[in-house]
Amino acid sequence: MGLATLGTEQLLSKKVIETLQANDQLLSKLDPSLLIGTRWQLWPDDQEVLHIPTLAGYFTTLTHLPSLLGPEVLLDSIARGVERGLFAYALGDGPAKQFDTIHYRESGVTPESIDSAWLVRPEAAKALLPEPSSVDVTSGASITGTGTTAAIYSDPQSTSSSGSGVKIVQGERRLDRVRIQMRVPWENWHDVYTEVIDPLSKEGADVICDVTIVAKGESAIRENTIELVIKESLTQRGIEAEIETG
Repeated sequence: MGLATLGTEQLLSKKVIETLQANDQLLSKLDPSLLIGTRWQLWPDDQEVLHIPTLAGYFTTLTHLPSLLGPEVLLDSIARGVERGLFAYALGDGPAKQFDTIHYRESGVTPESIDSAWLVRPEAAKALLPEPSSVDVTSGASITGTGTTAAIYSDPQSTSSSGSGVKIVQGERRLDRVRIQMRVPWENWHDVYTEVIDPLSKEGADVICDVTIVAKGESAIRENTIELVIKESLTQRGIEAEIETG
């Protein structure tokens, strides 16, 4: 059949990496839901903590797992999982559940794969986190109102705030409902969560998102991405979704 040749711009190592990535055997990104799901069974259900260096070792020793392009792939996945509330990242004594640092539902966390680093399940993390500070309202304060307007009476000089950081302003207008409709490029989705969804959640409101995602590209979307990543993740969270492909 003749010799297969590669040009100088297409090194053999690059071709190997591209082939492995195309077959989901080498990952440059890792969905954090896979770390806690049943597909790979990396985190036993009866364990509240998972040692991060041990978790990292699984991807170099267990043959049924894909390889990672680098250690930063796992650490980035952990950071996104912490932000989404899938688990917490903590530093300390995991078996004793004594931690000096614990991060849960926070953005901008920079995990490390060190001996004192652990993942903690949400239920255990909530029990370990300190109680949020209460609202400091002067004696005799009252809340009155009907419909969409409410008045909060407190000391006019007070600058107290709730645990979410929202200031209580005397006589400010309060709303029962807000509906926001927008078209957002994918690269701004994190900003929408941080600057729109999270503030509404911290107000104490029940937030429901109706999401329509359209992804287009000529033969650009691998079927395995839909079946093994997206559908698997949605199923693990109990999220019903109508997925159309073509």
